[in-house]
Amino acid sequence: MAETDKDDLISIIEEDAGDIEMPTTLPLLPVRDVVIFTDMLLPLFVGRDKSVRAVDAAVSKDRFLFVATQLDPAIENPKDKDIYKVGTISRILRILKLPDGRVKALVQGFAKARIVRYVQKRSFFALRWKSWTSRKMWRRTLRSRRSCETCVRTPKRFLPCAVSFQAM
Repeated sequence: MAETDKDDLISIIEEDAGDIEMPTTLPLLPVRDVVIFTDMLLPLFVGRDKSVRAVDAAVSKDRFLFVATQLDPAIENPKDKDIYKVGTISRILRILKLPDGRVKALVQGFAKARIVRYVQKRSFFALRWKSWTSRKMWRRTLRSRRSCETCVRTPKRFLPCAVSFQAM
């Protein structure tokens, strides 16, 4: 990547780094064979009519959209039951409309969230979301982190014995 491209990309991200209020309703962009994580930058080629309309709706408002992976990538027109309930709230940083009707969008993962309910399904999916970092999820994360630390501590305790062991 050229130095000017890096500088341009950094300036785009820094412009959007201020305090941002998240909208309660977002357009949904179902994607195939890719998962977007928070703070991840990814160029997406959007070709389905419903998805192009969702991107257009996001760009016309606040540039936020909910990106979730399809359960089966072979499905051309997914229904709400064909999309994972957990996804990433993403922000569209750049957009390029291609001559064939497709759209190329540079998106950045912003926050992990889950779908609460769909509020629109006709021209494009729109939904209400809830933050994934709930207390219940935080407790699960802490529990799994503690059990992981225990798994690390046990071998660590026996490591000096194993190192001092000499072959006969």
